[in-house]
Amino acid sequence: MAEPPIITAVRTCDVEALRREIAAGGDPDMLYSLSQTGLTPLWYAACYHTPYNEEQIRERLECISVLLEAGASVDKLVCGVTPLYHVVASSLFEDRADEIAALVEALVKAGADVNWEKGTSVLAGAAARCTAATVKCLISAGAVDLDRALVKAIDNGKQRNCAPLLRAGAAIPAVTPIGNTWPTDVYIEKIRAAGGYKAYEKAHRQRLVAMFLAKFPTLPVEMLGRVLEFTWDIGGH
Repeated sequence: MAEPPIITAVRTCDVEALRREIAAGGDPDMLYSLSQTGLTPLWYAACYHTPYNEEQIRERLECISVLLEAGASVDKLVCGVTPLYHVVASSLFEDRADEIAALVEALVKAGADVNWEKGTSVLAGAAARCTAATVKCLISAGAVDLDRALVKAIDNGKQRNCAPLLRAGAAIPAVTPIGNTWPTDVYIEKIRAAGGYKAYEKAHRQRLVAMFLAKFPTLPVEMLGRVLEFTWDIGGH
């Protein structure tokens, strides 16, 4: 089966060609059968695995915007999952953090279901494979599977993802692997020993303030603390 022009336009990040296809009556939710799997234009735009350069990423995001404006369903299932779920859960995207973050933000802004799950949740998938920026984006959009996501972050060595989950209210697991010296496990044990995340974060802030106060003696302590919050991942180390 020949590739439909609307799919070609999306796959090649040709925004103008996509606009022409939509204007000509192209279906933004059409199913293109490839290897007995029906793929939609939005699925191609969000989930196609070929690495893109910065300009192509911008065009890719614009293609997503065009499709959504034309009525494409942001949560239409392909291969049994939503585009957002596939983007955060697929290991094929793991080495492209900035691209994932941009795609997730675009889909979330379009109203994608951040609590959709299949075996695991969108947030848990992001905690296991993505960056803290993506995890924060999902939490801000209402993702609630905090406890399971924290376990995934710990198990996959994603220490940077632990802090935003803990700040949002994730419970520290009752048990961490005995004898496991992974940085994430050590980090969680330090938080447990401090009496919880808030206490750990407060102590971390105090240590940093004490460290930098001598260099900035005229800066009020409270202001110094706020400055450090912008430059350090307080509570994340």
